[in-house]
Amino acid sequence: PSIMAFSSLFLALTFLISAETARPARFRGHPRALLAAARGSTAVAKKGEPQSLAEYCKGEPAPIRDEQYVEANWEGYGSYYPARIYDVNKNKTVDLKYDDGWVEKRVDSELVRPTDGKETQGEAEKPDDAACQVVQTLEDVKQRVKDAEKDVSLWVNSKQAKEHGVKPGGTLPAPTGKTLIPNAAPAPAPAPAIAAAVAPPATADESDELERLKEELFGLDTEIMDLSKEIAANDQLIHGDLAEDRTLDDGVLTVDELIQQYKERIEQRKDDLAALKARRKQQDEQLARVGVSPVSLSKIQEDVRGISEDVAGLKQTRDKLDGEGNLDPELRYALDKLIERGDLLAARVDELVKAEEEASKRRAAALAARRKIEEEARKLTTEARKAKRDADAAARRARKKARQAGEKMEAEAKAAAAAADARVRELENAKKAAVDAQHKAAEEGDRQVMAAAVAVQDGLNGLTAGTRDLDSNVHPNGEKWWRYRYEHAFVEGLLMCFVTVFIFFWEWVLKSLQTWVLSHSHLQFQQALSYGTLYMDWFGCALCELVACFLTFLTVWFLGHFYVFNIFPQHLPSTKHLHLPSTGEEYRALASEMVIIVSLAMLLYFALLFAVVRSTVSKVLRWAKYEVDEGEAMSVAGVGVASEFGRSFTMAGSTNEFKQLERFFLVKILAQDREAIDNETFSFWKYLRANVRAKTDSLWCFGPLMWIPILLTFGIFVLLHGWAHVGYIRIMSFFLVLLVATLAFMTWVIIAVTAECETSVTRSMRGGDTDEDAKPMLANSARFSFWAMEFSLFFLCYGAARTFCQPWMWELYFNAILCLTLATLLICAVFVIWVAPLVPTFTASLALPPYIGASHVKGMKDVLEKDMVTAKEFAEN
Repeated sequence: PSIMAFSSLFLALTFLISAETARPARFRGHPRALLAAARGSTAVAKKGEPQSLAEYCKGEPAPIRDEQYVEANWEGYGSYYPARIYDVNKNKTVDLKYDDGWVEKRVDSELVRPTDGKETQGEAEKPDDAACQVVQTLEDVKQRVKDAEKDVSLWVNSKQAKEHGVKPGGTLPAPTGKTLIPNAAPAPAPAPAIAAAVAPPATADESDELERLKEELFGLDTEIMDLSKEIAANDQLIHGDLAEDRTLDDGVLTVDELIQQYKERIEQRKDDLAALKARRKQQDEQLARVGVSPVSLSKIQEDVRGISEDVAGLKQTRDKLDGEGNLDPELRYALDKLIERGDLLAARVDELVKAEEEASKRRAAALAARRKIEEEARKLTTEARKAKRDADAAARRARKKARQAGEKMEAEAKAAAAAADARVRELENAKKAAVDAQHKAAEEGDRQVMAAAVAVQDGLNGLTAGTRDLDSNVHPNGEKWWRYRYEHAFVEGLLMCFVTVFIFFWEWVLKSLQTWVLSHSHLQFQQALSYGTLYMDWFGCALCELVACFLTFLTVWFLGHFYVFNIFPQHLPSTKHLHLPSTGEEYRALASEMVIIVSLAMLLYFALLFAVVRSTVSKVLRWAKYEVDEGEAMSVAGVGVASEFGRSFTMAGSTNEFKQLERFFLVKILAQDREAIDNETFSFWKYLRANVRAKTDSLWCFGPLMWIPILLTFGIFVLLHGWAHVGYIRIMSFFLVLLVATLAFMTWVIIAVTAECETSVTRSMRGGDTDEDAKPMLANSARFSFWAMEFSLFFLCYGAARTFCQPWMWELYFNAILCLTLATLLICAVFVIWVAPLVPTFTASLALPPYIGASHVKGMKDVLEKDMVTAKEFAEN
């Protein structure tokens, strides 16, 4: 019941963890933030941070200095007054002394600006970032994509209007009765002659200024007239004529008045021109709605051609940065995605052009066939009508000569007329079929053209998304506080040091509580060891570690709600070469994520150790059956060499081998100390079971010998990330290679130790040295390899949880992550199939001479006597 209760509790708490971490960032944190989010407020970007890559590459002003003259917003009321900075605080606030004598302390730097004409903050410090080399091209691509989206939209709308039968000419409501261009003359009359307009005569400078103003005014009037004619023609298609503009009368003015009037007219013309341009843009949409395409397909091709040129420039920049070694994974991913979508857009536009050409050919062919059939129908109809008239005339003439012959001729005339009518009807049906074929061909061509146009629009949308990713997902902004992934890994490693300490602490608390409960219960420790199973120990340790992880999560949650994580930004500010989180909430969210990753690593770790438990239980059960088997052991002479005695993976693989191993053990131990073993009560199976269980329990019982090296390893990670700028993927690749080497070495040690033990058994059973205690060669290596397996296996699980559960890792390092995934799966399979069955054999070998002596066996005498479980009970149950 206690296990079920703890399991239910853990599942419920795991659900709460996932619910907490799955909520948006604005729903986490302080209760006031929750209230604001519940009221519908949205996340607001941080003040002063760059919103685009262009702003990021402009850099920030030089830091504020002491004795610098500025203008400051007094108490934040909005009025700026001249002041002098006499102290800059560590939190980037400043102390000011105003020119009027007032003093203000701890003023936010955002409320301070340089004073014009005095010492300023200096030039902007631009970041030394490879991403800044693509800023100008990115801005060009953004503008070209925006223009292309508008042109394609207008072209598609006009096509759709034609398909629905919309025709130009007054289909849209006419504008209001107001003049479209108020106070704008079509072309003002030439300015009056200076000599007749002024007295006294104008100076040379005034004459030059007048001529310049006349030329500027004439140029504006010409542009206005051209644009007005274009707008008038479009309005004629849309809803009607434009109102006429009134003319201005210059009259006779002085030079100053004339100059002033020209200046006023120029300003008025500029306003009129702006209004006309705005009106012209509005007409584009209205023209598209009435089926008149304001842009052509060639214009769209030109837009996309410009985009392709910019994308080619981005490709060259990417290759250049890659060759110089300055292309980081995030910038590479954004550029690759943008370039790929740019190439796809060009291909789709080519398909659109081909579809339009094919549709035009189909329409032209269908129209030609229709006209041909119509022409043939007209000719045949004329011939049929002539033949009918001739037949009727012949019938009338014949009717006069003879009635009988007339009737025959009349019948022949009727038959000819009927045949002519049938031919006419046949041609009419053919004409109708040709018309239907024309419409069908036109509809099919238009459908293909519209499908290609929609694909082009999708390509433009994808390209827009690519520019948005490059413009906002590369540089630090919003929730993305890092520029390079090693900066993110640096903070992860730093937080993992704290998380490891908390997990170690809560594990110690839980184990201490467990020991206290056991000491106050009626169940003795030896009874728990005797009747408890490896499965229970494995499950109890797994639950202990997972509960410790959960308590660590609660600790992080508690510290976050009391703003403890706000200490990190104060003592770990960002530098020019290392971007760090600027808020405590970012540290708290990342710390919570790291706790969850460690929890997932624990789940995977204990899942792999389940194979060890299963193999150990199976091996101990087999030995119990050999213990109760009454078969006689083979004679010493019947024992072969070590390879015949038993393979390293299956020590004591039969009843005879088990009995021989037991005899070897007794001979070796009794030769050292006759009182170490009581032959009547000693059970060799109990001894092996106790030793194997004690050593395998260390695999899933973490402690200081495990957590302290883990803590030091994460400290090394922090140094590699922060100062060597080594990315996480390279560290984990190295660690994976190291893990493979460790497992290979451990496997070799297990086989070598087992073989060494079996060699000693064989030599002893053949009458070799029995009282000489040979020192094993691999004793220290064996103990170290067992600990190294536990350590490396944990980091394998941590690396898998850290790497495979991060979507961005798959985006940036897909090929590398795929290889690591396959390698990890292969290592897990090797561990389950190969390494796990070796563990009980290895631990049993370490419990035999020459790795232990009589003192070890004598020390376990009391423990074995209190063990009430016999081999027969174990084998039967």
